Amino acid sequence: MENVTRAGLLRDLKRSEQMELRAFRVSGLRCLAGVDWVPLAKPTILTGANDGGKSSLLLALNFLLVGKPIAQDDFTSAVSDATALDGTSTRHSRECSVEGRARLSDEESKSFELPLDVSIRRRQQEGGASPSLEIVMSAPADERLRGLDKLGLDDLKQTLAELGAMPVGPANRKESYLVPLLALAANQGHEDVWMPMPPKLEDNLPRFISFASTAEPDPEIEIRQVLQEAYARSLEDASIVGPVREAEAKVRDLLKAQAEDLREHIVGRCPELKALIVDPSVSFKEGFGGVHLSLSRPDGPSVGLAASGAGTRRRISLAAWEWARLLLRRGEPDGRSVIVAYDEPDTHLDYSHQRDLVDLVRHQCEIPGVRVIMATHSLNLIDKIAVEDVVHVQLESERTIVRRLFSSEHGEVNRYLLNIATSMGLRNSVLLHERCFVGVEGMTEQQALPLLFRTATGLSLQAAGIAIVPAGGNSGALAFCKYLAQQGREVRFIVDRDSTRQRTFSPEKLLAAGVEPSRMYLLGNPNEIEDLFEDAQWAVVANDQWPRSNGLAWTSSDVGSLRQAGKFSSRLHDAIAVGSSDPPTGKSALLPALAGSLVARDEVPQDLLTVFDQLLKVTSAR
Repeated sequence: MENVTRAGLLRDLKRSEQMELRAFRVSGLRCLAGVDWVPLAKPTILTGANDGGKSSLLLALNFLLVGKPIAQDDFTSAVSDATALDGTSTRHSRECSVEGRARLSDEESKSFELPLDVSIRRRQQEGGASPSLEIVMSAPADERLRGLDKLGLDDLKQTLAELGAMPVGPANRKESYLVPLLALAANQGHEDVWMPMPPKLEDNLPRFISFASTAEPDPEIEIRQVLQEAYARSLEDASIVGPVREAEAKVRDLLKAQAEDLREHIVGRCPELKALIVDPSVSFKEGFGGVHLSLSRPDGPSVGLAASGAGTRRRISLAAWEWARLLLRRGEPDGRSVIVAYDEPDTHLDYSHQRDLVDLVRHQCEIPGVRVIMATHSLNLIDKIAVEDVVHVQLESERTIVRRLFSSEHGEVNRYLLNIATSMGLRNSVLLHERCFVGVEGMTEQQALPLLFRTATGLSLQAAGIAIVPAGGNSGALAFCKYLAQQGREVRFIVDRDSTRQRTFSPEKLLAAGVEPSRMYLLGNPNEIEDLFEDAQWAVVANDQWPRSNGLAWTSSDVGSLRQAGKFSSRLHDAIAVGSSDPPTGKSALLPALAGSLVARDEVPQDLLTVFDQLLKVTSAR
C-alpha cells in the first residue's frame, strides 16, 4: 500500500522540533466541572458509559489548542442555583479553563527563557471577551514591573514615579524610563505566575486534528478534515510564493493531487466501489471550501453516499484516516507536533475493520511528534493498550469523574501491581469494567467456581460482571485485590474454612490487610469446599472419570469412610489414585470434574448458593 524509500524513511523519523502536550485538565466545561489530569500518550483511550464526558474532553482539547470560543450553553451548568461573588444568581460556571502540561524543545526553552516543562492554559469568561492563552512564567513579585515592554510613555513615567526611581535619559524617550524599570525588575524577587503566552510561542502549539463520530457515519466530514490538514500544510509550504493568484493556483493543484492520492487509497481499501470522485474546492479568500463525494458499485447503478450502508461509509472514513497517517509521516512543514483525536471511530465497523483501526492507531503513534487520544467502547482497542494509558470516564451527580488504574505517576508500586494483573491474565476491559472481583486461593477454585456459578444461577461469571482473581500461591494477589478495593471496586474472597496463616488468602492475612469479615466467604464443613458435596455426588463423578481398576463401582459408603479423619479432599484423591488405573492428575482436578458433572441448581450445595446469590446482589445482576 505504501512506497517507502530510505530517504522517505529518514524524513519520516525526523522528530518534532516544537512543544508537545503531555496532559491536560478541565474545569467549567459541560459536565467537566473539575476533571483532573488526563494523559496524552501514544495513545490515550477514553472509555466509559455514554454521556459520561468523553466527547467533552475532546472538545476541551480543541479549545486549548485551537482556541474556538466556548458556546454559552457549554459552560458547566449548576446543579442548583449558585451565587456569584457579586451576589447575583447564576446557572452556569463563570469561567471555562483548560490547562495543559507541555514539553518545550531545547530551542524554544532557550529562545523564550523558559524551562523545558511548562504549564499552559486557555480561559474564557462567561459572556466575556475572546479566550486568553497563558503560560506560567517567572515574573517580578511586584505586578507593576510585569509587561513593561507593552506600556506607553505615560504609563512608564507613572510607574517609575510610583517606585521612586529616576529616568536615565531625555524625558520624551521611552527608554529613559524603561531601562531603570527593567533594572528594578531584574533585581526584585520573582515568582511563577500566569502570563500571556508570547505570540511566537503560541504559533508553536501542537496542531489538533479531530475526527468526530456521529450516529450515522459521514465520510465527507472525515475526508474534508484530512484535506483541510493537507490544505493547511500547503499554505505553509515555503515554495509557494509570488502573486496571490499564482499561489492560489499552486495550492489548488497541490490539494487536487493530494485528493487524487486519497481517492486511490480509498478505492484500494474498498474494492467494491467501482468509482469514487474526490473533488476539492479552494480559494485563498474563502479558505478550504469543502469536498464532494460520489460513488458507484460494479454490480449496480450509482448510489448516493447518504443512501449507502453505514458500514461502507465508516470504511471510507477508515481509509481517509489511514491516508491521514501517510500525511503525518511526511512531517509538519513548520515542525509542530500533532494531536489526533478520534471520537468513537469503531462505530459501524465489523471485527476485521476494528483490527485495522487498531493497527492504524499503533502506526500513527509510532510517528515522532504525534500523539493520539480516542474515545471508544471497543474492547479490541482497550485490551491492546497499556492499561495505565486507559482513562475511565463516568458521571457522578451530573459531574464527570476520571479514573486510571496503575497510572505511571505512582511509579514502581503500580508497576508491580500491573505485572501481577498481567501474570493472572486479567485484560484491561476486565480491570476497567467488571463489577466485582473475587479472590480465590488456587487453581481448583479458579476452574470449578465458574462451572458451579453457571449451574447455580444460569449466568456465566462474565455475564454477571464477576472476575476471578487467582492467587496461585502469589502473595502479591492479595496486594492487588487490596488496591482494587482502595479504588472503590467491589472485592470479595472465597476461602476454605480451615485456611492457615501460611495460605495466601487466609482469614488472618485478609484481616491484617484490612479486609472486612463481611467480604470473606469461608466455606467448608468442616474444612474446605470439597466437604460441601454429598458422598453420592463424589461417587458418581469418580465412576465416570476415574473408574476402579478392579471393575467394582465406587459407592457412597466408600466416599463417606474417607471423611472420618484428616483432610477429606486429600484422602479422596489418594484413594482414587490407588484404586484407579487412570487416576486424576492431582488433587486440584477433583472439584472441577465434579462441578462439570452437575446440571441443576439444587445439586449445588446451599452454602455455595448463598455465596453466589450474595455476589449477584453485589453486582446488581439479579
